[in-house]
Amino acid sequence: MLRIQFQRERVDTGESFKYQAGQYVFVCVPEISLLEWHPFTISSSPTEVAVTFHIKVVGDWTQRLRKLTESADIGNRLPVDMLVEGPYGGVSIDIYRPQTYSHFVLLSEDIGVLPMRSVVTWLHHEQTSRNRDSIDRVHFVWSVHTQNELKTLLPNEISGKDTDSFFSAANPRQKSSFHDEITDAFTFDFYVEERSPDIDCPTDNYYVHYGCQPNYLQILRDIGTDAKQNPAHRVAVLLCTSNHSSTNIVSTCLTLSKTLQVSFDVHIENFEF
Repeated sequence: MLRIQFQRERVDTGESFKYQAGQYVFVCVPEISLLEWHPFTISSSPTEVAVTFHIKVVGDWTQRLRKLTESADIGNRLPVDMLVEGPYGGVSIDIYRPQTYSHFVLLSEDIGVLPMRSVVTWLHHEQTSRNRDSIDRVHFVWSVHTQNELKTLLPNEISGKDTDSFFSAANPRQKSSFHDEITDAFTFDFYVEERSPDIDCPTDNYYVHYGCQPNYLQILRDIGTDAKQNPAHRVAVLLCTSNHSSTNIVSTCLTLSKTLQVSFDVHIENFEF
């Protein structure tokens, strides 16, 4: 996994790169090819000082990009120009107006965590820094196959470094579906299909469920039941999962909407690898 960052505000002009949580851009590295533009999700939140992409190395272009980064001789800086076009896309349900939703569920699998990370960090900033008191509950769920996938995206947390945290909204020091240290509205759960942790790579900073997959029905029912206490009676459900999981989750949302009399509004993104 490659991580590429640039400052959101240009030093020379003061111009700021503006985008919304969950959007993507097209990236071109002329040293690799002037004709190739590839879409990548922005994994940072628009409230952060740096714009960040996490790029999975899966093809020729990303392999060549990794070689370029490995040849960097000035710290971790990429010694080539990068062109960015965008942003494009965005969340298809209205998470921006405070009166629309009080309850949010963000469900992701594997690399699908990237847009969800952007959204949850933005929501956290909205509540803690912009006094968006209408956010009652946010449940973030990330499921992966192996612990190595956690290690790839959580290197600083696992190593004990506090800077540049991948989940800046989370307080990793609390256990059992840990909550944020400022507000108890945010809950994070990570699931690893591997049955036991790697003792050489402790992830104790985060509460991880090993040897199981998330029970999406229970997660959605719990937050839907809680949302019934709010006048809006609505839950924002954001997915970036496999096609199979997305189909099952949407079906579950439709069923719960009828049984709980709560509107589950779903935004879906799918990843290809």
